[in-house]
Amino acid sequence: WNDEFYRFLAISDVNLRYQSLYLLSKDFADTASLYGRIIISELFVPKESKTIKPVTVGGIAGGEKYIVKNIFFKFAFDQKLPGSDIYMYGGNTPANDKAMKAAEHELKPAVQFFN
Repeated sequence: WNDEFYRFLAISDVNLRYQSLYLLSKDFADTASLYGRIIISELFVPKESKTIKPVTVGGIAGGEKYIVKNIFFKFAFDQKLPGSDIYMYGGNTPANDKAMKAAEHELKPAVQFFN
C-alpha cells in the first residue's frame, strides 16, 4: 500500500495521479473495512479459533495487533504490565477508553502530514 501510494504521488499527470490515488484509497478502505469487521466480530473468540490470528510485533500499549493484506490493525485495550497486576492506563482496573485515546493520538501525526 505504502509503495503504491508514493509511486502514485510521483505521477506527473495530475488527472492520472488523483485517479490512481482515489482508486488506491478506495481499495485500501474496502480491504481494511472487510478485515476490520472480521477482527471486531471475533473479539470474544479464543485466539486459537480466530480467523485472523493476532501477531506479536513488540510493545503492549496497542493491545492486540493484526496484519492482514499488508495492513496493520491494532485493537486497543488496556493490558497488564508484564509481570504485574497493574494495568498500563488504569492502574488497578483496565481503562480501555484511555488505551483507545492513546491509539488515536498515534494516528494524529500521520493525518497532519497529509493535510
